[in-house]
Amino acid sequence: ASYLAEYADDNESLVIDGETYRTSLGYRRGIGKRLEGFVDVPVLMHTGGLFDNFIEEWHDVFSLPQGGRDSAPQDRLAVMYTRHGESLVNMQSSERALGDIVVGLGFQVQRLTLRASAQLPTSDESGLSGIEHGGLRFVAGTSGNIPWNPDTWAWFANLGAGISGLPKSIRHLGNQPTWQAGAGIAWQPLQRLQLVAQANYQSSPFDDTNVPQFADASVLLAFGGRLHIGRHWQLAAAVVEDDGQNRAAADVGLRIALSWRG
Repeated sequence: ASYLAEYADDNESLVIDGETYRTSLGYRRGIGKRLEGFVDVPVLMHTGGLFDNFIEEWHDVFSLPQGGRDSAPQDRLAVMYTRHGESLVNMQSSERALGDIVVGLGFQVQRLTLRASAQLPTSDESGLSGIEHGGLRFVAGTSGNIPWNPDTWAWFANLGAGISGLPKSIRHLGNQPTWQAGAGIAWQPLQRLQLVAQANYQSSPFDDTNVPQFADASVLLAFGGRLHIGRHWQLAAAVVEDDGQNRAAADVGLRIALSWRG
């Protein structure tokens, strides 16, 4: 994920410029016919904007707003937040750390899938790679075929809620429950290829700040696909953009996932 934003008023100021890489290893296993268990172990790295030039060119090609990228320093990492004159976050050099491990259970009822997960505080609480005290999340998802062409078109949607801690340095900015919703469509032009477009919304956990990158909801638009390789392997890739409204979402992201299913 690549991000660039600045904000300042009489009480608060924020500068965020850089990239975050999240690499994770996940495992899911069915338990009987309707239950599954899963675990996700992430490693996060915050670094300078290695893809700044590529993203600027991407925005030019599709006539997207640069959001100040064309005038900001190249390849910079700067995550700085000041409140009432006190510096609470000041990260200007690359960091790499274990993130918060997620464990959970899923249960399927007809076309409805219910999942409950716990975010364990396994990261270094003093940094920005995890949250303090952990968290819980509950998500319900469903999907189906689109009537006019059920063989190649499908839809999917989810709705969820959760509560969790925040990074230790900004934990006092609020701890509201968060709400999420997502929906998308999938088109399968070939037997082994599926193209996907989706939109995701998540509310903010912060309630004691005027900084829009904290207080606003995040809205993400993703476009990508899945390629089945042989009987067991699947490769998925997507480009993720924010909605251009300067909310609490990264400007652009790239997601790549390789999975094996027995």
